Amino acid sequence: MFCGNCGTKLKEGAAFCQNCGTPVMQVEQVKADEPKAAEAVPEQAKADEAKAAEAVPEQAKADEPKTAPKEKQKGNKGAVIALVVLLLLVLAAGGVAGGLYFTSSGYKVKKNMKLAQQCFGEEEYEDALAYYEEALDLDETLTEAYIHSAEIYVMQEEFQAALDILAKGRSEASGEEGAEELLTGQLVEVYKKAADYYVDNGEYGRACELLQKGAEETGEQELANRLADVYLAEANLYLSEGNLNYVRAREILKRGLQATGNSELGRLLADSYQREADQYLDQESYYQALQLLEEGADETGDASLEAGKAEVYEKWAYHSSAQGDYQEALRLLDEGAEATGEAALTEKKPGIYTQWAEDCKEAGDYTGALEVLEEGISVTKDASLTEQRNHLKENLQMAKVTVYDGIWVVQEIEYDEAGNVTKSFSYSYGSLDDGYETEYDAAGNKQKEIQYESGLLSCITTYDENGNPKDETWYDLYGDVSYYETTSLEYNEAGDVEWIIWSGDDEYATIKIQKLYDENGNLKAVYRYGWDDSLLAGYEYLQNGQISKITSYNGDQVLQQTEYTYIETESGEFWLASAITYDSDETIDFWEKYDYEYDDMGNVASETAYYGYESNYDETMSSGYLDYQWIYEYEYRYMGE
Repeated sequence: MFCGNCGTKLKEGAAFCQNCGTPVMQVEQVKADEPKAAEAVPEQAKADEAKAAEAVPEQAKADEPKTAPKEKQKGNKGAVIALVVLLLLVLAAGGVAGGLYFTSSGYKVKKNMKLAQQCFGEEEYEDALAYYEEALDLDETLTEAYIHSAEIYVMQEEFQAALDILAKGRSEASGEEGAEELLTGQLVEVYKKAADYYVDNGEYGRACELLQKGAEETGEQELANRLADVYLAEANLYLSEGNLNYVRAREILKRGLQATGNSELGRLLADSYQREADQYLDQESYYQALQLLEEGADETGDASLEAGKAEVYEKWAYHSSAQGDYQEALRLLDEGAEATGEAALTEKKPGIYTQWAEDCKEAGDYTGALEVLEEGISVTKDASLTEQRNHLKENLQMAKVTVYDGIWVVQEIEYDEAGNVTKSFSYSYGSLDDGYETEYDAAGNKQKEIQYESGLLSCITTYDENGNPKDETWYDLYGDVSYYETTSLEYNEAGDVEWIIWSGDDEYATIKIQKLYDENGNLKAVYRYGWDDSLLAGYEYLQNGQISKITSYNGDQVLQQTEYTYIETESGEFWLASAITYDSDETIDFWEKYDYEYDDMGNVASETAYYGYESNYDETMSSGYLDYQWIYEYEYRYMGE
């Protein structure tokens, strides 16, 4: 049983409320008779008053004494009656006032609020809600009723009901001082708790919808911040290792950015692009990584993604170079510099050229290495490439020269590490024609030379310790020895060989070779005589050792002369520029002219020969006929460290 006045739960058998002191029976009786009291008390009071007004005179008449004492007696009795009437009137008036108090809305509101609080304390939430509802039916401005009702709904996880009751409270109770602030604060808390509940249950979308609605409804930044946090939490869920889904995470972050504009969402969005791009980089899927970063940069405007694009281009280029595709690597660096504006990418090109050249060197392709370095110097103007090129050129030595006529090999020349020719073969239509092989000692002196004619062994010449010819053995078509020749040497005062005399099987095989030197000991001429001492041919030399003229004789008569001119290349080699052959009457019989193109080493890359006769000769030799075009291919050995 509860007190009808203050709502306190009463002790069993109590006559008065231990809280407010109200008599239990009176309150309970009033409570039981409240419907009748509201109507009956006023009318009953009037009736009683009327009866009292009529009864008193009649009684007075009946009791009037016929003598003076009776008058006195009458007067005393009337006073008693008057007192009774007065008491009745007082009681009647008190009954009316009491009835009015216990039936007023203020009393009912207070009673319901106390009862609601009592039920709440005893966890009788449905009863508490009913009392709050009754109170609000009587007074819609009760801020406390709205707040406590919302609390109960939240405890029961009926969040929408809590939001609805608070929204109604903000509408109805806003006139009260401080009500708007209290109700709004409670509304914000409910939105937060509801969102947390849905997040804990994995209903991120519902939490976001609720928080966005709350932010719009209340204008509170706290809800907007909490909304951003929910978007971040859901996105991070899809960015975790066990549930990785970059596409889904980015969808969430984009929605969050649109809804909140929160910068943290933008940073995580950019980070998601970078993280997925890094995965593609680890898989060497450079194109996919680049596409992601471009998309991310366009979507977020994040500068780090632009920088990431430059990194992808760089790694892609180095990957291509590691695969030996250097042209692609260089192209990627150019493309990357243009796409990102990152000039540092072009600064990586010298490194690509260096690696390319090193690979060529390791493969023995030194010509290719030089070509790569020359290209790199031209493109980048990098001083380090120039140093590499110069160092390589200074430490290269000819190993082999192969001459082509465009299809067939025409000639092959091989060199030892001392720069001596060890083999020199000529070919006709791809088959061995003429040639020789030479062996040298450690000092670079000739020891042996083997000659071939038409692909067959022709002659073997041996030399003494000074490199002078010692003997020759000639072979026939069957490989049998046909005859021998031996030499005897005569020296001049300077100790140089002046005469070489070849003696064969008979006197007709004897040949004498005379060598003449200038004052510096340089060979200037060689004359060849027959067995009868007749002059057969004369060879004149330039100081650089090149033949300047060849003259053939018949006795003392000149039969023919050929004069030679040369071109010196950057590598210090001499190449024939022209040859003019004169008859005995010193008229031009035949002439040749040679044009050359050069490689990066300064060696001849191609040789084109022209020929003509007296009829079309002029000093420029520009009207000749094409004779042949040879293409030179060089192989080098690296002599550096």
